[in-house]
Order: sequence, then C-alpha cells, then structure tokens
Amino acid sequence: KMNKFYEENCLLQQKFVKDDKISVSQYLAPLSVKSYVRFKIGEGVEKDETDFATEVAEQIKG
Repeated sequence: KMNKFYEENCLLQQKFVKDDKISVSQYLAPLSVKSYVRFKIGEGVEKDETDFATEVAEQIKG
C-alpha cells in the first residue's frame, strides 16, 4: 500500500514518462551534477536609465 502511495506522489518513484518500465530515479542514476549557477532576480536584465522628460522630448522630435 505504501509503495503505491510513493509511486503516485513522489517524483523519484514515479514511472519515467518515455519508458514506463523504469522509475525516474532509475533513469537519473547515471547522471551527475557538474556545476551550479545561481541567478539573482533581474540579473542580466538591462534597463535604460532615461527619465520621463527625455523620453517625451525624443518622441516629439520624431
């Protein structure tokens, strides 16, 4: 009964989507993590630092 619960609710115990004869944990077993990268929210997003008056002036000029 507990095995059925884990197969339905725990990702690693669920059947693998592409091959339902193995579990997700069996599919992931030969893999290893080589590195981690941490991104901060908004990192890499560049914003133009123009003020509202400059934007209006540019639109008026055409």
